[in-house]
Amino acid sequence: MRQCEYERHEQGTNPFEGSESRQRIVRAAFPLFVGQSYESVSMQHIADAVPLNKATLYHHFQSKDELFLAVVHLALSEHYKSVEKSMVQGGPLEEQLARVALQVFQDSQAELRRLMTDAKLHLSEQQQQTLHGSGNDPWTLYEGIFANAISSGDLPQLDATLAASMFIGLVHGQIWSLKVGRISGPLDESRARILVDTLLGGLRARYGSQLRESIAAAD
Repeated sequence: MRQCEYERHEQGTNPFEGSESRQRIVRAAFPLFVGQSYESVSMQHIADAVPLNKATLYHHFQSKDELFLAVVHLALSEHYKSVEKSMVQGGPLEEQLARVALQVFQDSQAELRRLMTDAKLHLSEQQQQTLHGSGNDPWTLYEGIFANAISSGDLPQLDATLAASMFIGLVHGQIWSLKVGRISGPLDESRARILVDTLLGGLRARYGSQLRESIAAAD
């Protein structure tokens, strides 16, 4: 006898947390969404990959959107951890930023890029806001690097948020340019260091001169 396709959904469950079974489903779905696309993967494909029957799958996740949201969150969480690990190694500002840029290059050229592209296309605005508010947005890490450098005097006084936006804009600009064929690869450590040296050189020249002019005017 064929089972009902839909069963009672786990009410009140955080889409990014839950039982071991939910996590097992998310990890089984992850390579499917990465290797194919959101549109190509069905709930039956995911049920077969776990494996479990589709009725049980719908008990844990009410829809493909909800499951995909959890998969994208997993990817962001892993990316956050990798960026954080790059920062924990410490060292000069240039070294920290070069490691982070290289990590973003590597992650964006692989799984994360496809998932984030599909997320923008297929998830609602509210679901996307849920992702950004989940505490795994690496933006806070980027800002932290610049804020620490400013506090230590390694950078002149400037807006850490602005500096972080310029940094990640340059990094993703390289990724986009490679994707559309404007530049050739690889996006490697050498490219990361050129990007970082250019950014920091510009920031120090611009804001350092402002500081010198302020001191001169005060005298």
